[in-house]
Amino acid sequence: MPTIKDPSEGFCYGYRTGNEFKTVAKFGTCSLIVQRLTWEPASDSWTIKSRWVIGGKEGEAFPDMKLAAVKPISNRKKSLNK
Repeated sequence: MPTIKDPSEGFCYGYRTGNEFKTVAKFGTCSLIVQRLTWEPASDSWTIKSRWVIGGKEGEAFPDMKLAAVKPISNRKKSLNK
């Protein structure tokens, strides 16, 4: 059985501010993964960005995605015919 060096490793928490939900997960003694899920009502979509924070320095976003609902084919045909 592996020895756990830091009992809080894998601990995760989250909170909401406005249209953003932020989660933070701890890995090791100086690494975190910060994930932000932001609702964008104007485009009816979500933006999701995750970043490693190592030694207090935030890295590049991985992944950096935008999620939007796909309209049913029947609605797309109607909008194309207008």
